[in-house]
Amino acid sequence: SCWSEELGYECCPSSKCTVYLNDDSGDWGIHNNQWCGIDHSICNDNKNNAIVDTNKESCWSEELGYECCPSSKCTVYLDDDNGDWGIHNNQWCGIDHLVCNNKEDNNHNSPDNPVEKPKIMIMIMKKLILKVK
Repeated sequence: SCWSEELGYECCPSSKCTVYLNDDSGDWGIHNNQWCGIDHSICNDNKNNAIVDTNKESCWSEELGYECCPSSKCTVYLDDDNGDWGIHNNQWCGIDHLVCNNKEDNNHNSPDNPVEKPKIMIMIMKKLILKVK
């Protein structure tokens, strides 16, 4: 049982312990494009346990050769073990949820309104795959 379950949210698995948001309830991560509560007792020994650094100048996706999505491109089209992916200039980009959460008009990215994948995701992914081929 996890503290977030009382609020209607799953507990994050030990592989998803990155803190994207902290509020009075606790630390929040993202799993399957939904907010999840971080139980540090299962994360403390995990190498994936990290807190998003607000002072960093680079994005996680840059290490993989992809730009970070601008704050205007926070729609999640794909998530994998690296993180959440958006699309900017017809290219994949890494979504930094700290950037998205700090956007005042981006109120869909909070525990009250979880991140959702758009219905056109499959069409866009097919289009991108065809461009690569």
